[in-house]
Amino acid sequence: MKRLHTLTHGFELAQADQRLIGGALKKAGLSAQSPDYEDLFQEAQILYAQTWAQVEVELATFRPYIFQKIVWRTWDYFRRQTRQQEHEQLLTATQTWDQLTTGQTPQFVLEQLQQVWPQLDSWAQIVLQENLLQGRALKQIAAEHQVSDRYLRKVRQQLRERLRRELNVKF
Repeated sequence: MKRLHTLTHGFELAQADQRLIGGALKKAGLSAQSPDYEDLFQEAQILYAQTWAQVEVELATFRPYIFQKIVWRTWDYFRRQTRQQEHEQLLTATQTWDQLTTGQTPQFVLEQLQQVWPQLDSWAQIVLQENLLQGRALKQIAAEHQVSDRYLRKVRQQLRERLRRELNVKF
């Protein structure tokens, strides 16, 4: 007896179900004009085929399942992209701090930072120093100070907005 749930059959179904894949990507917030669309569409087809080969369900049951799985995978991709951008911002912030401390930054920026520092509450100072400048993970800082990392993420976001506004520096 021939097994229906093979990888080859999964790819055939994925080819036939392109509207489902496109709809899942759209629901996840990915525009067809996005530069990543084709790559993510192909990844969704691979996910479709691999998942089909792993499960033994009818197609009518499988389609809603794979739709949601593609949406979740796309959201994971967006989260990874966001973390990557934040990491790049941290690297830029570290470079900015290095410039501040080595005297490569104009005096007026140093003066502005000195004016902002005393106005920051203790949590904002901790987040600025330990997370944004030293690159320590918020979870590590939260565990050390016995607060939630969710709270520190909120503090970091508010701090970044303030520094952008007042210093025109991206942290």
